[in-house]
Amino acid sequence: MALISISLSKKRLKLDRNFKTLEVIAFEVKTETGNMIIIGIYRPPRALCGEYQLLLENELSEVCNWASLQATLS
Repeated sequence: MALISISLSKKRLKLDRNFKTLEVIAFEVKTETGNMIIIGIYRPPRALCGEYQLLLENELSEVCNWASLQATLS
């Protein structure tokens, strides 16, 4: 869930894929001084060990790379 003021110009962004370890919501928000990408990430509680930790790190990296690309495309 996300709460964004109606006074801001915003657009919900759709990520290219679903993730196994994360739930992600993203918005592009336009302000008078510029645009920004806001990302909310939820990771359900689980022990960080082994293969799960590597998968989590890779997915977080993918989300950050995706956000960087979105920022350059805007």
